[in-house]
Formats: sequence, C-alpha cells, structure tokens
Amino acid sequence: MRITIKLKLALTFAFIIMLSTATAGLGISSLATINTTMRDMVAGPVQKLQWAEEVLVDLVQMVRAEKNMLLSTSPEQVEKYDRDVMGYRQDFADLVAKVQAIISAEGKPKWQALQGTWQQFLATDDKMRELVKRGEQAKAIEISVGPARQLVGEAQRQLADIIELYRTQMAGAEADAVAQYESARLFLVVAVLASLLIAVAAGTWIALGISRGLNRAGALAQAVADGDLTRTAEVTSRDEVGDLMRHINSMMEKLREVVGEATSASENVSSGSQDCRRRRRNCRKGRLTQRRRRRKRRLPRNRWRPTSNRTGTTPARGKRSLGIRPGNRKTLGRR
Repeated sequence: MRITIKLKLALTFAFIIMLSTATAGLGISSLATINTTMRDMVAGPVQKLQWAEEVLVDLVQMVRAEKNMLLSTSPEQVEKYDRDVMGYRQDFADLVAKVQAIISAEGKPKWQALQGTWQQFLATDDKMRELVKRGEQAKAIEISVGPARQLVGEAQRQLADIIELYRTQMAGAEADAVAQYESARLFLVVAVLASLLIAVAAGTWIALGISRGLNRAGALAQAVADGDLTRTAEVTSRDEVGDLMRHINSMMEKLREVVGEATSASENVSSGSQDCRRRRRNCRKGRLTQRRRRRKRRLPRNRWRPTSNRTGTTPARGKRSLGIRPGNRKTLGRR
C-alpha cells in the first residue's frame, strides 16, 4: 500500500482531531456528571440536612414558647404563647412532610421513630396547654419537667442522629464528586499528553523521512558533481521522497548511458583522427617518394661526380648538389 506524505499528515491530524474531540466530549461528560452529583447532593443530603436542622430549631422554639406559656401570668400572654406553640407545631409538621417526600431507605426508620416520639409529645403538649389555660400551672409544670422533657430529649437525640446521617451522606457525595473530578482531570491530562506525544512522534517521523531522503539526494548530487556516476540512491519509502529517489536513480542511469555514449563517440573520433593523421603521413611519404622518383628520372645517366669539393672535406654528391646543371662544365673548370 502506498502511504504518501499527504496521507501521513492527514492520518496524523485526523487522529489528533479525533483524540481531541474524544477528550473534549469526555470532559463535557465528566463536567455534566459532576454537576449532576452536586445537584443531587444539594437536593438530597444538603436539603434534608437543612430541613432536619430547621425541625430541631422549631422543636426548640416550641419548647421555649411552652416554657413562656407556663410562666405567663395573664390570659393574653397565655393566648399569645399558645398561638406561637401552634405555629411551631405546624412548621414542624410541614418540614417532616417535606423530608418524608424525599426520604431515603436508610433515613426512613429514623424519621418514623421521630414521628412516633412526636405524636407522643403532641398528646402531652395538648394536655399541658389545657392545664395552663385552666390556670393549673403546677400540674402543667409537672408534666413539662416530667414526660414532656423526656419526649423532647428523645426527639432531640433522634434529630441529632438524623443530622449526623445526612452529614455523612453529604460527605460521601462530596467525596464522590471529588473522585469524579480527579478522574476526569487525570484522563484529560493523559489525553492531552497522548495527543502531544503523538503529534511530536508523527512530526518527527515525517520530518526524519523527508530529511533523510533529501540528504541521500544531496549526497548523490554531490557525488555526481565530483564525477562519480556509479552511485545510486537507496529507496526506503513509498511516498513522494521515494518517488524522488527513483527519479534520481533513473536520471543517473540515463546520465551514465549518455556519458557512455559520449565516451564511445569520443573514442571513435579519436581513433578516426589517428587514422586520418596516419593516412596523411602516408600520403606525404607517398608524395615525397613520387617526387624523389621524378627527380631521379630527370637526372642524366652519365653524371660527373667529383671526388671532393674545393676544401676536400665534403664529398660532392653530384652536379645538382653543387649547383651545376648538365652542360655547364666551364663553370666547374673555373672553380
């Protein structure tokens, strides 16, 4: 399969984009999960904890209103505190109803126990209020410091257990949210680092492939410049760089063929020029030989040859060597 540089770049960027998209999607999903966890925590343990604390506050306020009612000296004060007690009782009942609408299986037995204690306290409270309205404060105080106080103490302990339960649930929900956040953060960091490493590795791989191919091409070009036509470039890839190496090798083959043909032609021309020079020399020798022959034919048969010249040092070769033409004997005799 042919993997070009364009395909490598496209695959690298596509993978990085896909990984970035997956990272962004996971980040958004993690944020949504954390948001849901926080909402559940706010709507669940936090809200129930708030209502349980409000129930405890209403219980305390109601007990205070009862004590003030027991200490009242006029019917108007008794009526006023009686209305306050009834208002706190209604708030208490409303809050308990709200909590029971979203109560969990773990907190349901505790609220049921509190509801039972509350019903007992209501009966005692009604009896105590009737005694106060009739002016029997002593009997009402006896009930207040006796059964009513025990029931109030029991309700406070039950509310304290419920509050502790919701605080534990809130702490667990907070720990889950923190764990989800840390998990999402870790994955996002790993995904970002993986994208960075993949981008660096892919870029380095592509850059090294291109640079090595160009270095081989440059080395081959330098070798050609130095006159070495025997080298070839090694093809190690099937991309554009590999195509360039194959084209350069084809060029080298053609160049060697051209150089070989030029060398052969120069050798032929050299041998032809040597043949021409040899033939020219032969032609010159032939012409000289013919001239000599013609000269020999022009000389007479009876030539007079002196034994020596006037100095007696150099023997005379003939009349033509002394500048004597045939028939010019007088000139020779004068000399």
